[in-house]
Amino acid sequence: MKDTDIEGLGPEDARQYVLHFITSLKTTRAQRRKLADDLKLWRRRVALASEKKAPDLEAEAVRRVGELEAREAELAAEERDLSLKVEILKEKLAALRPRAEMQVDADRLLAELQILAGPRDNLAEALKDTEADRLLAELKERLENENT
Repeated sequence: MKDTDIEGLGPEDARQYVLHFITSLKTTRAQRRKLADDLKLWRRRVALASEKKAPDLEAEAVRRVGELEAREAELAAEERDLSLKVEILKEKLAALRPRAEMQVDADRLLAELQILAGPRDNLAEALKDTEADRLLAELKERLENENT
């Protein structure tokens, strides 16, 4: 199953699924913002260590900047992927809504009709059946009389 396949889900489950991706996207963006702040800090430390002529500190700060830049690249790729998926999922969710609204709950509809129209009139049906039986009997009798 693809991450963007929500066609088999109900409307509420689909909404929750999309919300999960949106939350992940916002979390990833927040991580990137914090990482950008950390990168600024470590780049300043590289400059400060260079200025103070501390090669050991500078080498460690450069190593840390490299790690942070690699993590930033990973987060950027993850953010692009999530952003694309969220857009696709939002479109699919919007397309699911009309279909969900068109689905009819037959039991609920029957209950509403019974409230509006009253209970089913079984007596009228029984009388129609009795009337049909009487007419059939008359027809049989007439046919028998015509054949004799």
